[in-house]
Amino acid sequence: MKPTIYFIHMPRTGGTSVIEYFKENELLLNSYHDGHNKYNHNKRIELEKEAGKNNFICFTILRDPVDQLISKYSYMRHNNHLLHDISVNNNFSDWLRITEKRMTNLYSSWFENSLPLIGNILNTNYLTKEFNELISKFNLPEFNIHINNFPKVIASEDDIAFIKKIRSKDYELLENIGFKL
Repeated sequence: MKPTIYFIHMPRTGGTSVIEYFKENELLLNSYHDGHNKYNHNKRIELEKEAGKNNFICFTILRDPVDQLISKYSYMRHNNHLLHDISVNNNFSDWLRITEKRMTNLYSSWFENSLPLIGNILNTNYLTKEFNELISKFNLPEFNIHINNFPKVIASEDDIAFIKKIRSKDYELLENIGFKL
């Protein structure tokens, strides 16, 4: 029996590779993505009805906010995106400060009071291993993550401190769930 799968998709965590995996293997995926089908009260009720069933999986992928924002900046520089021009015309430090209001506390705003429903929180750093463990009980094909080859961006100590400040609630959430940075 194919599982009922709910995926809360956080941007720039490897989620697009996971969605592609499901499409390639013709599996139905209920995906909620920031800016599209934002996780809300109705989605929570839907998850509560499904939780506890044998063929139910609910998961998300999280990433250190510093790495997530570096990835977002790199992605925007190399793709046609709303913030493409700002990304191309500014270094990472300047871009962070210009776009600050769009970058705050992504994880905590999504998962406030909802983490118990999300049975599996995967880490981008170990995504291939953790995702394969998650799907192994359903006899699904092995997964390998697609890696982007954007030029490496390195955050300065000031950038890291700034990110820790604007994403402080996210870091608190990650610490509370024992997430390995």
